[in-house]
Amino acid sequence: MLLDIFDENVKPLKLENGDSLIIYNVIPIFRSEMEYKNANNAEALIEKMDDAIIHGPVNVDRTSIIR
Repeated sequence: MLLDIFDENVKPLKLENGDSLIIYNVIPIFRSEMEYKNANNAEALIEKMDDAIIHGPVNVDRTSIIR
């Protein structure tokens, strides 16, 4: 799994107790994608993914973006 900020344009929510709440997007990824992220960085992997993978519903039939 890869964690990414859900939307960079949305500011953290301030809770009544003064804490902040940041919403993250959990992205299921393949082993090859994790290896690519580890060799490069998360931003490099995210740049290769399109919005459908990052912000869309989970597609159980998708293939790895790393060949």
